[in-house]
Formats: sequence, C-alpha cells, structure tokens
Amino acid sequence: MTDTRRQEVIALVSKSPHTIQATLNEVGVSRRSYYRWKRRLHGPREAGAPRRPWNALRDEERQGIMDHALAQPHRTPRELAWWLCDHAGFSVSESSVYRILKAQGLLPDRAADQQPAAKKFRHKTKWPNELWQSDATGFLIPGWGHYWMVSVLDDG
Repeated sequence: MTDTRRQEVIALVSKSPHTIQATLNEVGVSRRSYYRWKRRLHGPREAGAPRRPWNALRDEERQGIMDHALAQPHRTPRELAWWLCDHAGFSVSESSVYRILKAQGLLPDRAADQQPAAKKFRHKTKWPNELWQSDATGFLIPGWGHYWMVSVLDDG
C-alpha cells in the first residue's frame, strides 16, 4: 500500500463517526497496521518527552475551576466539584478541585485547634473488656428504609 493510501486511511478513520475498529473492518485494514502507520506519520515520541495522561484535566478545565471557585468562594471543594459536574459541562473529582485550589492558595490552612492523630494510643490495654470502641453509620436503602450499621470492637 502506498504512503498516500495510508494517509487517506488515517484521515478516513479520524473523520469517521463510527468506532476505529468498525471503520478499519470496513476498509479491510488491521488495527495493528493502522496504529503502525499512524505512528510513522506522526513520528516517534521524543525519548523522555512527557506524555499527557488520558484523564488529565485540560488547561481550560483548570481555568474553569479557578473562575468558578473565585466566583463562588462560599463553596467547599466537594460542592464546587458537584456544581461543575452539573453546570460546567465537564466532570471533575473533589480531590482534583481540592488540589487545584490548594496549589493556588485559595483554601485556608487547617485550624490551629485541630491536631493530627497520635502515632500510638497512650492508654494501652492489658486484658479483654478493658476498652471498647464503637462507630455507627446511618444509610438509606431505597425501597427498604433507613438502616444503621454499628460496629463494636474490643481493644483488649
């Protein structure tokens, strides 16, 4: 097959409304050949050149996050992520919004009265039933009702 024909196939596949595989099947070209031709046409990637991850935010999405955060300073990163998914036309995770806002200095530092958890528990137990821990979480199962999950742990 000539280079001109290969370029035509690559252009046809990129403009086709169908999947790459369906278009290649119709033309009679294997996926392996198509991607090999495409790699030759665009040239090999430079060694050590950074490769953009498939799920990385685009620059306009980052800018949109910043613009909406400045316009709505009362929203938490979670609320802002939800709002962006509903109104801005792209999805973004809460953690991504948090990282972007933190890097730009738009999030306040942690309150001084909060302290991180200790590395060790100060009151070590010596026998069973000396110290118990519990945690409760409520959740709704649609069609069944509200339920509570309570976990209890003997720390001895």
